[in-house]
Amino acid sequence: MIEIGPWDIWIGAIVVVSLIAAAIIYLIGHARIKDDVTDEQVIAEAIGSAEKPDKVE
Repeated sequence: MIEIGPWDIWIGAIVVVSLIAAAIIYLIGHARIKDDVTDEQVIAEAIGSAEKPDKVE
């Protein structure tokens, strides 16, 4: 059986790695958001009913 100390270290390491991975995924996701597209345009594009929107200036 594994001792309590090493087990706690393993669990702590898994938690830390998971949090770092989540933060990286979150930051990459936000970096890819386009600022020149409205929510309505994104929704319309996602459901396939969008006409090509004019670029908002």
